[in-house]
Amino acid sequence: TEDEENAKQVEFPQSPLLSKELLAELEKTHQDRYDRKIGGWGDGHKFLFGDTEELALRNGWRGNKEELKRAQKTLDAALGLLDPVWGGAFQYSVKTWKKIHFEKIADTQMRNLFLFSLGYEQTGNPKYLAGAMGIRKFLNAFFRSPENAYYTSQDADLERGVHSEGYFQLNDAKRRAKGIPAIDKHRYARENGWFISGLAALYAASADPEVLTDAVRAANWVEKNRNLGRGGYSHDERDDGGPFLGDTLEMGIAYLNLYQVTGDKQYLEKAILSAKFIQKHFSHEVGELKVGFVPSNQELAPGMTVEPKKKENIRVARFANLLWHYTRETKFRAMAEQAARYLAAPEIAKRHATAGVLLVQEELTTDPPHFTVLGAREDGAALALFQAAAAYPLSYKTIEWIDKDGKSLSTIELPKTEKVTAFVCAKGKCSAPIGDPRKLKAAASEFLK
Repeated sequence: TEDEENAKQVEFPQSPLLSKELLAELEKTHQDRYDRKIGGWGDGHKFLFGDTEELALRNGWRGNKEELKRAQKTLDAALGLLDPVWGGAFQYSVKTWKKIHFEKIADTQMRNLFLFSLGYEQTGNPKYLAGAMGIRKFLNAFFRSPENAYYTSQDADLERGVHSEGYFQLNDAKRRAKGIPAIDKHRYARENGWFISGLAALYAASADPEVLTDAVRAANWVEKNRNLGRGGYSHDERDDGGPFLGDTLEMGIAYLNLYQVTGDKQYLEKAILSAKFIQKHFSHEVGELKVGFVPSNQELAPGMTVEPKKKENIRVARFANLLWHYTRETKFRAMAEQAARYLAAPEIAKRHATAGVLLVQEELTTDPPHFTVLGAREDGAALALFQAAAAYPLSYKTIEWIDKDGKSLSTIELPKTEKVTAFVCAKGKCSAPIGDPRKLKAAASEFLK
């Protein structure tokens, strides 16, 4: 692959942090690749990249109105890639948002679930929430197995090689009369991790308990059927050539996302175990320098080894960095820096979309705002406050829910109170107590300015 060929020729830096000059170049690339005419980034296939739109939304949250407009224009255009009959997101369109490739694959559903949910939280546009809910409808109708795990993909065409534009213009009954495009019914840990993460984002945006139930049921199935022990997960029922980084990584991220929307510490503990498994089994070295994490630890042939991949190491860096902020265990900070060191090589950082590297750099150099909710778990007022915190429109944040006798993860001493309340803390300070969930978003935004 291109990742492997480039890695063999790269001299990796000691520091995981980029120079100001390289950061500015990556930011310029992000800005320059935006399509001002019809939205989206790049001039080839049109789809939601994930990190790119997330960065634009985050820049908008910080007050960059132009970036927020770009993100909204792109999300608005991407609504046209959603199936208006069955729900679900088609994979991409060619150049114009109109020439659609009708395949529905797992990571496309995850990216769209996450971005439309985040976009709804930030802008309040009900079309974004409706689009995300439509993806969930499709997953439950076509991808969910009888055991509540999720399948992998649906073919683009009813008949292989015959473009299905006319088919997808039909209503539900007429489509079903002709048949349904084939569904790949493999149930992979990685893909189910993607679905769980996407559903967790949708639950944060919607507060619909049935959405959370979908995510938890899928996680329970993976735990029962793909668990290797000690935090690791197999790809399929058989794991030929594995284990693979993607399966354990995406399940670890899924569990961290479940913790972020429930406050249930069992999920944080599972995420920690997965991070430890990754460090033990997928760590990569160049000479004596730890650089990135590899997709598997298997040799392909004598003298040939697997090299790290950019997208996976972006996700490892962000996952491990957030775990460090939750636990303050230095091994997770070191893990984040190891992944970022691979990304910091200019030849890697500048290739393809640059937004993921920019997100990693920002998160390595800034602390996330920390939300704390105080109140009994059975208290509906505490639940409402926690849900409001989970729905705060920033993907980089830490959240906890503690009872009155519990100990906060925050190093900042919280004010004493007997009431059910929430605080947001940043840069060594905490907000005034927030008791009304309807006012949490505004109060937090005012405090974080």
